[in-house]
Amino acid sequence: MSKLSCPDFLNLSSLLTEEEIQIQQMAREFVDKEVLPVIRKHHADGTFPIKLVPKMAELGFFGATLPQEYGCARLNNVAYGLLLQELERGDSGIRSCASVQGGLVMYPIFAYGSEEQKIVCSMSRKGNCLDNAVAESFFKTLKVELTHRKRFATHQEAKTAIFEYMEVFYNRERYHSTLDYQTPVEYETKYFNCEQNSVH
Repeated sequence: MSKLSCPDFLNLSSLLTEEEIQIQQMAREFVDKEVLPVIRKHHADGTFPIKLVPKMAELGFFGATLPQEYGCARLNNVAYGLLLQELERGDSGIRSCASVQGGLVMYPIFAYGSEEQKIVCSMSRKGNCLDNAVAESFFKTLKVELTHRKRFATHQEAKTAIFEYMEVFYNRERYHSTLDYQTPVEYETKYFNCEQNSVH
């Protein structure tokens, strides 16, 4: 196991259980081995290291506090906090990938979903959370291009600005690399034209 190199002036590590220390060290090893060697290039290229997602899933980083009967790690809150702290040390986006998938996707399904929904994971395939990644990418773009450091006078003004950004600019004018540098409207139009041609 990796030895923790961070300062511990208050000797807080003496308050941790053996399991909590193991979780922290496991996460630190993952960050040292998998995240730090590649993250600078991803920052420079403006990309996300999606190949790390299956490895994070295998290590139990998603929905880490949820019950083991649903394939999760059932960590206590201290261990979960240590896990996210180590992921944040490597990259904020990596930490967000784990915490958002667990907190905004998996936990609501666990708390409010049916048993069938709890069994069917919110992933496009095992360890590949592309369904959530696309939504997260959109919200990041919305924040950077529209709402960051901008104050709206009223709630209605904010709603109008976001609606115009999505319906006028984002869907009809902004090119998307995932759509082969087409706008969503262009892509959708071509898709339905192909569907109609295949029927006839």
